[in-house]
Amino acid sequence: ITTTAHKGIYEFVAIAKKMPDIQFLGVGHHTESIRLPNITYIPYTKSVQDAYQESDIILMPSQYESWGMVASEAISCGIPVIATSTPGLRENLSYAGMYLEQTDTDSWVAMIRKLKTEPEFYADTVVKCLKRADELKLQSQTDFEHLKAFVDEVTTL
Repeated sequence: ITTTAHKGIYEFVAIAKKMPDIQFLGVGHHTESIRLPNITYIPYTKSVQDAYQESDIILMPSQYESWGMVASEAISCGIPVIATSTPGLRENLSYAGMYLEQTDTDSWVAMIRKLKTEPEFYADTVVKCLKRADELKLQSQTDFEHLKAFVDEVTTL
């Protein structure tokens, strides 16, 4: 999770407090006053693969996301994403996302526990993530081809 208020840091901390047996990873800054023994923080990095290699679930309790690049990256790695139901995350994740109310931390805890204790549910979710990631890849290739055709047409006028 990114460690800012609009990205859901306070909900993240509330979830971690309810799950002292689970290790969490936060990415970003502004963490000095938000320390728990089961949360490790790392600074922002362009090498996001390191964070994803350490993660088996991504939490996105954001107030707003126009798209949510982290969600796209996570599902491309086969990592399930639990998120708030922002229009951007709904468009991005579609059927691969698990959507919860931002402040309903009990539901977040229950979904994390389900993913961690039900291997078949986790595996099914990973399959959905990878399928959706493939769809997004194809969609972006198609969008790029349309953009290129448009630019070619406009530049020949």
